[in-house]
Amino acid sequence: MLQIAPHAAEDVTVLKLTGQLIYGAESRTLAEQVKMQVAGGNVQILLDLSGVGFIDSGGVGEIVACYSSVRRAQGQLKMCGATDMVKKVLKIVRLPTMISLFDKEAEAVASFAVPPTGST
Repeated sequence: MLQIAPHAAEDVTVLKLTGQLIYGAESRTLAEQVKMQVAGGNVQILLDLSGVGFIDSGGVGEIVACYSSVRRAQGQLKMCGATDMVKKVLKIVRLPTMISLFDKEAEAVASFAVPPTGST
């Protein structure tokens, strides 16, 4: 079961994910949480993946869908803290070329202060 613990870091909403990010209820839980944040006006979102032990294609797809939702709301979605296994999966599907991936939460939060270049 995927658990999501939101907290604020400056003007960024950090969603700390713990568990498996896999196709099914787990990935839908993430989508619902992101939709709730966006509806509440929180459009600077950081996914902290440090507690994610496994991710499959459904989880990757859900991250992409969340990214699209946040972008439509004129916000930014970034990722941080991926374990080596999760980072390997993300790199195989080239997700970090679309969604910024940082090692540490602090550097990711600081990056939100820099205006994004270009548009995706």
